[in-house]
Amino acid sequence: MAHSFFEDRDTTSNVTLTNMQDFKQVNDKLAEGTYPSKPNEIIVGYHFAQTLLNEEDRNIMAEKSKKAEAEGTYYDGRDEGYKESLIGQKIDLSLATHDDPNNETEKMTYTIVGIMEKPSYDWMIDSSIHMDKAQKAALAQSLALPEDELFYSEFNIFADTLENVKPILETLKEKGYSVYSVTEQLEQMNVFFLVLKMGLIFVGTIAVLIASIGIFNTMTMAVTERTREIGVLKAIGASPKLIQRLFLMESTFIGILGTLIAVVISYAISIAANIALPLILKAATGEDAFATNNITFSLIPWQLVLIAAAISIGVAMISGYRPARKATKIDVIQALRQEL
Repeated sequence: MAHSFFEDRDTTSNVTLTNMQDFKQVNDKLAEGTYPSKPNEIIVGYHFAQTLLNEEDRNIMAEKSKKAEAEGTYYDGRDEGYKESLIGQKIDLSLATHDDPNNETEKMTYTIVGIMEKPSYDWMIDSSIHMDKAQKAALAQSLALPEDELFYSEFNIFADTLENVKPILETLKEKGYSVYSVTEQLEQMNVFFLVLKMGLIFVGTIAVLIASIGIFNTMTMAVTERTREIGVLKAIGASPKLIQRLFLMESTFIGILGTLIAVVISYAISIAANIALPLILKAATGEDAFATNNITFSLIPWQLVLIAAAISIGVAMISGYRPARKATKIDVIQALRQEL
């Protein structure tokens, strides 16, 4: 653990020793600055400047935090801290162990040459310090500890491709290590969404069956009610194929009309969800990020619209096929004798 001093400000943060060449390859871009090229150069986290506070900042933060707590929210101190660039600035570090945090070492001076990129999670505050592993001897000497006792409590392992993450995790678990990876969270989310998709498919299948039965009954009633008209068409020379085509066109039109109505309603609900959900989440969590970020909660791709339209029209045509065939088999004389 390091206690950092800069002007009249200070902060505490964790120190990570790393091979800067390897770190540069896996981390690649920085938010600002470059990677260290000298032993006394370091990289700091994206929020390091924000956590550099003086007495005035701490008093303001205490008041804002108290007010936010009374409102049932949380204040992260984003308005306080050092607001200028830290690139090229020198800071003093004093070290302490987690077992004895009050016993700090003499101050050592380092130059900040790089700022890490903003963390993926909005709630995460990164105030860490990264320095080259060549500083291990100096840190051990400062703490009056053997280098072997300056062990790593955490390892960051980077895979070259996503496919190689799972084999690495399984190997580490077999060796008894406690591991964490975002891919495990993604797998859990994928299982949840798979179950949700299966449920939606089941509900959709039931809806399609009910719709097909409804169209079948509608077309059967249409054929029954228009028996005399069918007889007239046959009497004036209409072929069975033409009569069948007329009723198939009618059932197809029902499918097209239903598709248009469904698409309009779906997009209206999607737009309403994208507008309402951020406001609901903001009210529930007190986080302004939900209202300010451009988050898309609902998205309907055009491919899905085409697939849904094809299924809807196809089901309508299949449901109207038998009533259309029935219309072609109506006897002309009996149809003309039917009373209006």
